[in-house]
Amino acid sequence: MIKTITILFILSLTLLSCASKDNEAIATVTQLQEDVAKMQKEYNNVDYLAVRVAQKQYKESMFLIKKYYFKDTIDKEFMQALDIYRGVKTSTKGINKSKKAIENNLTLVENQLIDLKKDLENSSIQGNVVKEAVFAETKNTKRLDSALNIYLDNIKNLLFAHDSVAAYVKHKTRTF
Repeated sequence: MIKTITILFILSLTLLSCASKDNEAIATVTQLQEDVAKMQKEYNNVDYLAVRVAQKQYKESMFLIKKYYFKDTIDKEFMQALDIYRGVKTSTKGINKSKKAIENNLTLVENQLIDLKKDLENSSIQGNVVKEAVFAETKNTKRLDSALNIYLDNIKNLLFAHDSVAAYVKHKTRTF
């Protein structure tokens, strides 16, 4: 009888420990979800109209420069401005390369965090698996944040290059 009670006691403790939620992991996942929501907001706040306008004006100006600008003339100030203006092209490559991937990854990470939180709340995963899953999602969120920052930096560089020298370059192209 004592063996049966001991076994039932140990079994009930085991079941209770398995059924308990990992509140620390749930709090971490909630924080990661907030971080991803902030990233999504930053991504959505990009003024794509300004980016497209800058890219279009860059193409038009470069077309005129290639067509009418003679390389034998020396205009040091114009060449320096043109070097800055070529940042639009460099930034455009980075933007085009990563836009769709970041958009997809934002959705993917957001969905993974939702699923992980549900699993934690339902105690579907336990023990070391919880730590591994939270670590993996933390790592994914940090990678996404890094990629998003590079993407946003490319947009800032493009808009800076456009805002700082586009008017000057456009004015010069009209005087060729």
